[in-house]
Amino acid sequence: MSSRYSRDPKHLRNGAVMAFLIGIGMLLMGIIGYSDERAMVKKCTAETTGTVTSVQAFYGAKNTNSYAATVVPGDTSVFGADTLESTRTSHKYYIDEGVKIWYDPSDTSNYYIQYAKPDATGYTMMTGAALFAGVGAVILMMYMRKIS
Repeated sequence: MSSRYSRDPKHLRNGAVMAFLIGIGMLLMGIIGYSDERAMVKKCTAETTGTVTSVQAFYGAKNTNSYAATVVPGDTSVFGADTLESTRTSHKYYIDEGVKIWYDPSDTSNYYIQYAKPDATGYTMMTGAALFAGVGAVILMMYMRKIS
């Protein structure tokens, strides 16, 4: 079943422009997210160790599993907390596994745990942005050919 709008080139153009704008917006958010993550990693210059006490598994499609760990730092007085949580990572943690913890000495709430370096979000956002912008650009080019 075909709609009368599906043949109207103006609707094709509107969809292309919308996809392109969404892609550009995602690209900007990805760049900001990536630069924030990189700045945090650069600030985390102090290092300590910890022990994994629990692991949470997140199961995805096509064996794209990810894991998060709860870690007890070797020196709990540094963080003011008994446990720390890692971000998701493809590394499978094991109970009683020793891990390194990097943290910002001036603000210990900024930390990351070995294997869970916080740099994937910006890349993911920028990849999605490239896809949206690319699809929008291709559809827009198809529209321009159609009207000329």
